Amino acid sequence: MSQPDWMKKEDNRASKQAGKGQEVANPTAPRLVKEKKIAPSTPKIERTLKGFRVDKNLIAKFDVLVAEQKTKSGKNGPTLIDEALELLFTKYKKS
Repeated sequence: MSQPDWMKKEDNRASKQAGKGQEVANPTAPRLVKEKKIAPSTPKIERTLKGFRVDKNLIAKFDVLVAEQKTKSGKNGPTLIDEALELLFTKYKKS
């Protein structure tokens, strides 16, 4: 399949510019910039990896809970683990 006429013209123009030492790319063209979205009300929490041995039946339930809460409240797995630990500390009166 051959190139359309407009594409041939653009290829020729680009080749001529490159041959003259001119810049082929357009430096003034807008560039796609991916921005990270961070919730302003959420403070940055420093986390440490802590291994827990969890019952296999609880893992599946936890994964479902994380998926539900992610869509409802935006809470992720580590945030829910923090919340669960706080509940345990309250139950066993640890501050």
